[in-house]
Amino acid sequence: MSAKPNKSICLISFLLFGYYLYIAYLLYSGGVHSKEALFFTEKSALLHEGDVDGIKLVGLTFPQLPFILSWIFSFLGMGFSPVLASALGTSVLFFIVTTSIRAHQYRNWLFLGILITFMFHPAFIFFAVSGKSSYMVLIFFYLFVMSIFRYFRTNTSYHISVASIYFTLLIFSSFKFSWLMLFILPIIFFVALQSMIVANNDPMDKIAIALNTNSIRRKLVNKTLAVYLIIFALPITAILIFRMLNQTYTGDADYYLNSPYANYSAIIDQTDNLNNLADSKLGRIFPEVHFLLTVRILLFAPLLLFCLGIFKSINRNIFVVFSLFFFMEFLKIKYPSVYIPIHFYTAFICLCWALIANAKSTRTLRFSKHFYLSIIILQLVTAYLTMNSSHVPEEKKYLGALVSIIKQKPLERDDDEILSSYIKRISSNDGILADDANAYQIIALTGSAKIFLTPGENSFLAALAQPVNHVSYLLATKKESEYGPFGLLNTNTVQTLRVKGISLNPVCSNKNWILWRIKNEKK
Repeated sequence: MSAKPNKSICLISFLLFGYYLYIAYLLYSGGVHSKEALFFTEKSALLHEGDVDGIKLVGLTFPQLPFILSWIFSFLGMGFSPVLASALGTSVLFFIVTTSIRAHQYRNWLFLGILITFMFHPAFIFFAVSGKSSYMVLIFFYLFVMSIFRYFRTNTSYHISVASIYFTLLIFSSFKFSWLMLFILPIIFFVALQSMIVANNDPMDKIAIALNTNSIRRKLVNKTLAVYLIIFALPITAILIFRMLNQTYTGDADYYLNSPYANYSAIIDQTDNLNNLADSKLGRIFPEVHFLLTVRILLFAPLLLFCLGIFKSINRNIFVVFSLFFFMEFLKIKYPSVYIPIHFYTAFICLCWALIANAKSTRTLRFSKHFYLSIIILQLVTAYLTMNSSHVPEEKKYLGALVSIIKQKPLERDDDEILSSYIKRISSNDGILADDANAYQIIALTGSAKIFLTPGENSFLAALAQPVNHVSYLLATKKESEYGPFGLLNTNTVQTLRVKGISLNPVCSNKNWILWRIKNEKK
């Protein structure tokens, strides 16, 4: 691989995109879907076919950037568009990472390790074929970290300004990364300290001199605040404006985080990601709790240990690694009952590549080709073990599906396909009253929103009061369904309608849902 961007990187990225598409098609046709992808598909379907406020739907759906990209690809195919976007996005991430090491003196075998990771690492394959927004999170995280490292080398405000843009885009791909602002301040302080011209170069001596000299202390404080303001003025302003938008349209500034109509994780974090515990040996030995979370990260990304050795004499780069560890521990404290998705772990692998890309000299790059590739192979094994012990059911489901493809075993189809297959046979003239707060999976699997009447449409409340005049079917949760409390249509709705003299006959059901046929028996 030459030092300049060449056609070979583009060609390999394109072939990698085709590789991801092939696996994604096998999973998609086999009935394996991620809930985030179905959420994006359902919102795109409502935007194309539903009688909804399009500006409100696009403006309030979160995460914003992955949804918009998925909606753009929906013109090529509604159901497959999130998967198409994630496959393309992961290939773009590969292109960005490989391009960043093109001038490295060890670029050839560094490139080989990156290629092996993107082709065989279960987490990267999961991001590419699931339609989740993880690919976009990793892209902007990597670009943000690279900009920070470039600022370390050049000490110019340009890279800090670019980092601010990437950080804003990162937040609108995953809001939890906004808490990273708390842990960047010590790094900026240390960088500002390093740039101060004092008699002694030892960091502790510099701190002592800066704190005891008025002019140096004033310069240090001013520079630290200036850099911090440049990085975080844009993301903080963007968050405030977005919260004002939510407050104006819905009366709730946190609507984009807490409403199941705007954010699929509002339900998932209280159901799937809350109540499931891993039953594997690794999960029992290293559970996802405080402090042991760091052990799980090191098991998932052993490349970290190797990168800490590279920069053992450059403290500011070590601080970046430690700040991300503290950030992860903070997330576990802030959200103690919600398990951390795998893309937060994978961010450490991207951080390792950013560290290596900035190790330009032989003096600081203390490792050999064989040692590096051995760790890459070891990382594939530890990633499989970590994902297999994951507390997030969807990650284990996709890992099991990938193993089934390798072993050429039949895939286990999603349970909601039973209902969606039945609904596809219903005439388009017969409407279905549904609440997309929790029924978005069934609407997405049906492939069209035309037959559904959802709360975002003007006639929903009238149909809820007198469904006979508007629809022929009612989609409601079962009494034992964990999704029941998050929607308007449940067993209480069915009882209320029966009191009004409306006959409801079940025609199809699965684990969580019943499709009722509506008939008016009131005399």
